[in-house]
Amino acid sequence: MVISTANSNTPLLRSMFGQFGRGNGLLYYCGVFAVLLIATMSYSKTDEHTFAKIMTYLSTALGVYALLQSVGIDFAKLDSKGLSATVLTFGNSNFAGGMLAILFGYIFTRAFVAQGINYRDLTISLVLLLAL
Repeated sequence: MVISTANSNTPLLRSMFGQFGRGNGLLYYCGVFAVLLIATMSYSKTDEHTFAKIMTYLSTALGVYALLQSVGIDFAKLDSKGLSATVLTFGNSNFAGGMLAILFGYIFTRAFVAQGINYRDLTISLVLLLAL
């Protein structure tokens, strides 16, 4: 990524920080990589249940919010809506779709690894799928 950024002939600030929320810069990707490394190094089996609970609540809340936005019910009106009305609070339907896809993947993978899907996971998966 560093070589690509150096060879892109893009101004330094734009290549480091990105522009307009699209094509994020090198610092963004280095930050994401750092978060991934920190999360991997600090992972503890005892925290898995708490993490799963938080992800379940987050998935439910964002899935319901996205469904409400898709039918026109929104408590935070935004001016920057594109083709999709579902933007969550990210201001961009691409970012909202990416977040919903990640949450769907997490819930689906967790159910698959557990070798059984319960009604809660099935319901959350369906809400996220409909929201996407």
